[in-house]
Amino acid sequence: MWSFKTRPVATPILESSYPLSNTPNSRPRQIAFINETEVYILKSSGPNSTDIERTTLETRATGVVYQAADSEQVVSILPSLSQDTLWFSHVNKPGQPITYSYINTISPDEVDIVPFTSSPTADTYWAKAAQISEDEVIFAVSVNPDEYANFPKHVLVSLTRTGALYANKTLLAKNCTSFMTTQAHIVFTTSQHLLKFVHLTIPEGE
Repeated sequence: MWSFKTRPVATPILESSYPLSNTPNSRPRQIAFINETEVYILKSSGPNSTDIERTTLETRATGVVYQAADSEQVVSILPSLSQDTLWFSHVNKPGQPITYSYINTISPDEVDIVPFTSSPTADTYWAKAAQISEDEVIFAVSVNPDEYANFPKHVLVSLTRTGALYANKTLLAKNCTSFMTTQAHIVFTTSQHLLKFVHLTIPEGE
Protein backbone atom coordinates (compact mmCIF):
# COMPACT_ATOMS: atom_id res chain seq x y z
CA MET A 1 0.00 0.00 0.00
CA TRP A 2 1.33 3.42 -0.94
CA SER A 3 -0.65 6.52 0.02
CA PHE A 4 -0.06 9.74 -1.91
CA LYS A 5 -2.59 11.80 0.08
CA THR A 6 -0.12 13.11 2.64
CA ARG A 7 2.83 15.46 2.15
CA PRO A 8 5.57 14.48 2.22
CA VAL A 9 4.57 11.16 0.64
CA ALA A 10 4.75 8.33 3.15
CA THR A 11 6.93 5.26 2.72
CA PRO A 12 5.24 2.29 1.01
CA ILE A 13 3.90 -0.34 3.42
CA LEU A 14 4.16 -4.06 2.70
CA GLU A 15 0.69 -5.39 3.49
CA SER A 16 1.25 -9.03 2.62
CA SER A 17 3.37 -11.40 0.60
CA TYR A 18 2.87 -14.76 -1.02
CA PRO A 19 5.67 -17.14 -2.00
CA LEU A 20 5.95 -18.57 -5.48
CA SER A 21 5.53 -22.30 -5.83
CA ASN A 22 8.59 -24.25 -4.76
CA THR A 23 7.56 -27.38 -6.62
CA PRO A 24 10.62 -29.17 -8.01
CA ASN A 25 11.36 -28.17 -11.63
CA SER A 26 8.77 -25.36 -11.44
CA ARG A 27 10.03 -22.23 -13.19
CA PRO A 28 7.90 -19.04 -13.14
CA ARG A 29 8.17 -17.22 -16.49
CA GLN A 30 5.68 -14.33 -16.36
CA ILE A 31 3.34 -12.63 -13.92
CA ALA A 32 0.17 -10.58 -14.51
CA PHE A 33 -2.26 -8.76 -12.20
CA ILE A 34 -6.02 -8.70 -12.87
CA ASN A 35 -8.56 -6.48 -11.08
CA GLU A 36 -6.03 -5.82 -8.30
CA THR A 37 -7.32 -8.99 -6.64
CA GLU A 38 -5.81 -11.79 -8.73
CA VAL A 39 -2.27 -12.77 -9.60
CA TYR A 40 -1.60 -15.02 -12.59
CA ILE A 41 1.72 -16.79 -13.13
CA LEU A 42 2.83 -18.57 -16.29
CA LYS A 43 5.18 -21.33 -15.24
CA SER A 44 6.95 -24.30 -16.74
CA SER A 45 7.37 -27.60 -14.93
CA GLY A 46 9.78 -29.47 -17.11
CA PRO A 47 10.39 -29.33 -20.87
CA ASN A 48 6.84 -30.25 -21.96
CA SER A 49 4.62 -29.00 -19.14
CA THR A 50 3.32 -25.41 -18.97
CA ASP A 51 0.39 -24.03 -17.01
CA ILE A 52 -1.19 -20.78 -15.85
CA GLU A 53 -1.70 -20.50 -12.11
CA ARG A 54 -4.07 -18.05 -10.37
CA THR A 55 -3.86 -16.77 -6.81
CA THR A 56 -6.83 -14.87 -5.36
CA LEU A 57 -5.39 -12.31 -2.97
CA GLU A 58 -8.38 -12.12 -0.62
CA THR A 59 -8.34 -15.84 0.15
CA ARG A 60 -4.76 -16.74 -0.80
CA ALA A 61 -6.23 -19.68 -2.73
CA THR A 62 -4.05 -20.89 -5.60
CA GLY A 63 -5.04 -23.13 -8.47
CA VAL A 64 -4.22 -23.96 -12.07
CA VAL A 65 -6.67 -22.31 -14.49
CA TYR A 66 -5.06 -23.55 -17.70
CA GLN A 67 -2.75 -26.44 -18.45
CA ALA A 68 -1.20 -26.79 -21.87
CA ALA A 69 -1.69 -30.01 -23.80
CA ASP A 70 1.30 -32.25 -24.48
CA SER A 71 1.93 -30.78 -27.94
CA GLU A 72 1.00 -27.20 -26.99
CA GLN A 73 3.30 -24.33 -26.03
CA VAL A 74 2.06 -21.30 -24.08
CA VAL A 75 4.19 -18.36 -25.26
CA SER A 76 3.10 -15.48 -23.02
CA ILE A 77 0.36 -14.03 -20.80
CA LEU A 78 -0.88 -10.44 -20.78
CA PRO A 79 -3.62 -8.47 -19.02
CA SER A 80 -6.15 -6.55 -21.10
CA LEU A 81 -5.90 -2.76 -21.24
CA SER A 82 -8.65 -2.47 -18.62
CA GLN A 83 -6.86 -4.99 -16.38
CA ASP A 84 -9.96 -7.17 -16.13
CA THR A 85 -9.16 -10.08 -18.47
CA LEU A 86 -6.14 -12.33 -18.84
CA TRP A 87 -5.02 -13.14 -22.38
CA PHE A 88 -2.43 -15.67 -23.45
CA SER A 89 -0.70 -16.59 -26.69
CA HIS A 90 -0.02 -20.20 -27.55
CA VAL A 91 0.94 -22.63 -30.29
CA ASN A 92 -1.41 -25.58 -30.36
CA LYS A 93 0.91 -27.86 -32.32
CA PRO A 94 4.50 -27.52 -33.60
CA GLY A 95 4.55 -25.70 -36.92
CA GLN A 96 1.22 -23.95 -36.41
CA PRO A 97 0.99 -20.14 -36.03
CA ILE A 98 0.65 -18.40 -32.69
CA THR A 99 -2.97 -17.87 -31.65
CA TYR A 100 -4.58 -16.04 -28.74
CA SER A 101 -7.19 -16.92 -26.13
CA TYR A 102 -8.54 -15.24 -23.03
CA ILE A 103 -9.86 -16.42 -19.69
CA ASN A 104 -13.39 -15.58 -18.54
CA THR A 105 -13.91 -15.96 -14.80
CA ILE A 106 -17.36 -17.46 -14.23
CA SER A 107 -17.00 -17.99 -10.49
CA PRO A 108 -14.14 -18.17 -7.99
CA ASP A 109 -13.80 -21.87 -8.83
CA GLU A 110 -14.71 -21.89 -12.51
CA VAL A 111 -13.21 -20.29 -15.61
CA ASP A 112 -13.94 -20.45 -19.32
CA ILE A 113 -11.15 -20.46 -21.92
CA VAL A 114 -12.28 -18.48 -24.99
CA PRO A 115 -10.27 -18.88 -28.23
CA PHE A 116 -9.92 -15.54 -30.03
CA THR A 117 -11.05 -16.33 -33.57
CA SER A 118 -9.76 -13.00 -34.93
CA SER A 119 -6.11 -13.75 -34.15
CA PRO A 120 -3.77 -12.70 -37.00
CA THR A 121 -2.50 -15.43 -39.30
CA ALA A 122 1.13 -14.33 -38.82
CA ASP A 123 3.23 -15.11 -35.76
CA THR A 124 3.06 -12.10 -33.43
CA TYR A 125 5.15 -11.95 -30.27
CA TRP A 126 4.07 -8.65 -28.65
CA ALA A 127 0.41 -7.88 -28.06
CA LYS A 128 -2.04 -5.62 -26.24
CA ALA A 129 -5.76 -6.31 -25.90
CA ALA A 130 -8.51 -3.71 -25.62
CA GLN A 131 -12.29 -3.90 -25.51
CA ILE A 132 -14.51 -2.02 -27.96
CA SER A 133 -17.31 -0.02 -26.37
CA GLU A 134 -20.78 -1.49 -26.67
CA ASP A 135 -22.08 1.68 -28.33
CA GLU A 136 -19.48 1.46 -31.08
CA VAL A 137 -20.27 -2.18 -31.83
CA ILE A 138 -24.00 -1.40 -32.02
CA PHE A 139 -23.31 1.51 -34.35
CA ALA A 140 -21.14 -0.66 -36.61
CA VAL A 141 -23.94 -3.17 -37.15
CA SER A 142 -26.87 -0.76 -37.11
CA VAL A 143 -27.54 -1.43 -40.80
CA ASN A 144 -27.87 -5.15 -40.16
CA PRO A 145 -28.60 -5.89 -36.47
CA ASP A 146 -28.53 -9.65 -37.11
CA GLU A 147 -24.75 -9.41 -37.56
CA TYR A 148 -24.19 -8.08 -34.03
CA ALA A 149 -23.09 -11.43 -32.60
CA ASN A 150 -20.49 -11.91 -35.35
CA PHE A 151 -18.56 -8.71 -34.64
CA PRO A 152 -15.53 -8.97 -32.34
CA LYS A 153 -15.89 -7.11 -29.07
CA HIS A 154 -12.11 -7.01 -28.60
CA VAL A 155 -9.24 -5.54 -30.56
CA LEU A 156 -5.95 -7.40 -30.25
CA VAL A 157 -3.04 -5.22 -31.37
CA SER A 158 0.01 -7.36 -32.07
CA LEU A 159 3.43 -7.10 -33.69
CA THR A 160 5.61 -9.59 -35.57
CA ARG A 161 9.38 -9.75 -35.36
CA THR A 162 9.62 -8.28 -38.86
CA GLY A 163 7.58 -5.16 -37.99
CA ALA A 164 4.10 -6.08 -39.20
CA LEU A 165 1.50 -4.47 -36.92
CA TYR A 166 -1.97 -6.02 -36.76
CA ALA A 167 -5.32 -5.08 -35.26
CA ASN A 168 -6.97 -8.50 -35.03
CA LYS A 169 -6.45 -9.89 -38.56
CA THR A 170 -6.11 -6.47 -40.22
CA LEU A 171 -2.58 -5.37 -41.19
CA LEU A 172 -2.02 -1.76 -40.09
CA ALA A 173 1.64 -1.26 -41.00
CA LYS A 174 4.61 -3.25 -42.30
CA ASN A 175 7.37 -1.11 -40.81
CA CYS A 176 6.38 -0.74 -37.15
CA THR A 177 9.16 -0.55 -34.58
CA SER A 178 7.10 -0.15 -31.39
CA PHE A 179 3.51 0.43 -30.30
CA MET A 180 1.25 1.10 -27.35
CA THR A 181 -2.50 1.26 -26.86
CA THR A 182 -4.76 3.64 -24.95
CA GLN A 183 -8.51 3.56 -24.40
CA ALA A 184 -8.96 5.52 -27.64
CA HIS A 185 -5.89 5.02 -29.86
CA ILE A 186 -3.16 2.75 -31.12
CA VAL A 187 0.10 4.70 -31.11
CA PHE A 188 3.06 3.33 -33.03
CA THR A 189 6.43 4.31 -34.44
CA THR A 190 7.83 3.35 -37.84
CA SER A 191 11.26 2.65 -39.29
CA GLN A 192 11.04 6.12 -40.93
CA HIS A 193 10.98 7.64 -37.40
CA LEU A 194 7.31 8.64 -37.69
CA LEU A 195 4.80 8.59 -34.85
CA LYS A 196 1.32 7.54 -35.94
CA PHE A 197 -2.06 7.45 -34.22
CA VAL A 198 -4.91 5.08 -35.19
CA HIS A 199 -8.36 5.38 -33.66
CA LEU A 200 -9.16 2.27 -31.65
CA THR A 201 -12.23 0.83 -33.34
CA ILE A 202 -13.46 -2.35 -35.00
CA PRO A 203 -10.81 -3.23 -37.61
CA GLU A 204 -11.92 -3.09 -41.22
CA GLY A 205 -12.65 -6.44 -42.74
CA GLU A 206 -13.81 -8.00 -39.45
